[in-house]
Amino acid sequence: MKIAIVTPHIFMWDKILKDSIFAPGQLAIDLSNELVKKGHEVTLFTTGKVNTKANIDFVDTKSIITELKKHNLNPTNLIKNDLVTFEKLFKIIEYEILANVFSKADKFDVIHIFITNGPEGPIFSKTIKNTPILFTLHDPFKLNFPNPESYSLLKGISFNAISNNQKFKVPQLNVIKTIYNGIKISRFKFIKTPSDYFAYYGRIIKPKGVHHAVNVCKELKIKLKIAGLHYEGHGGDHYWSQQIYPYIDNKLITYEGFLKKQIEKNKLLGHAKALLFPIEWQEPFGLVLIESNACGTPVIAYKNGSVPEIVKNGINGYIVNNEKEMLQAMKKIHKIDRIKCREYVKKNFNIQKMVSGYENCYKELI
Repeated sequence: MKIAIVTPHIFMWDKILKDSIFAPGQLAIDLSNELVKKGHEVTLFTTGKVNTKANIDFVDTKSIITELKKHNLNPTNLIKNDLVTFEKLFKIIEYEILANVFSKADKFDVIHIFITNGPEGPIFSKTIKNTPILFTLHDPFKLNFPNPESYSLLKGISFNAISNNQKFKVPQLNVIKTIYNGIKISRFKFIKTPSDYFAYYGRIIKPKGVHHAVNVCKELKIKLKIAGLHYEGHGGDHYWSQQIYPYIDNKLITYEGFLKKQIEKNKLLGHAKALLFPIEWQEPFGLVLIESNACGTPVIAYKNGSVPEIVKNGINGYIVNNEKEMLQAMKKIHKIDRIKCREYVKKNFNIQKMVSGYENCYKELI
């Protein structure tokens, strides 16, 4: 098959991607590479030169860089320092990539728009008549389509879900299949015997519930290592300075920064007693849950979003409802077999299973 994988997102710009947590970006690259291995002709439409075995078709960002220089901004500080310019450039990049791939639609057997923001992409896709298009969203559908009035404009457009939780929240959409995210297990080093700390890894924002992880570790007087990016000042966000930073004492609660290298991520996750995942929002798929399990590390997660589809009590971790239950789960985390955590991910969330799911979906659409 001739397949277009499309990632019309500013975070796929190589100048931002290297300094950001953007799971959909890595998933898109992995999907493209594995499809090439299976003999398909794949073109990745994106924002910059990423490392992939697929052909690359990317937008020219020279004019964008010129605009940033005028305002004394760079791609990595843009989201914090000038949200208006960030959102403006986001839409420019998104529209340019979508227009580019739609103008070349006849060259492909199927177009897979792997990440998009807002209803524009799906609505514009209705102009393409001869090439089937599949949309994958990595946020709750309601975040992209907040107005129920827009659902009538999306009739006949094919989506897949990355969890049943995501699918069932908006039954009005044409979601043809649930395909779970998958990872390359070989990237993650198995650690049989953990150190004496718990870990949090991901974006440091209120919906992720990092403050709950801080509270329970303070209560138990056990170490918590926090890693990831905070967005202090983004849209008036002061979560980091008010609810997290004051408790970092570099003894009990430490901040490990943003871990760019896989070896650093493996070390943090693999040596932890458990990953704490006290999310307050309906997260469609918590990729860090299976990444942690791949290192042998169990997870303790709040029962929100896709968590019940990923975590099986007593097998690869525990599902809890609040801090009190999280405390109890932390006390018995040693009962979880770390070997079984890795085996669970190998069986249910490997990259080959994800790729086969999309491959079959393409064939059905064609």
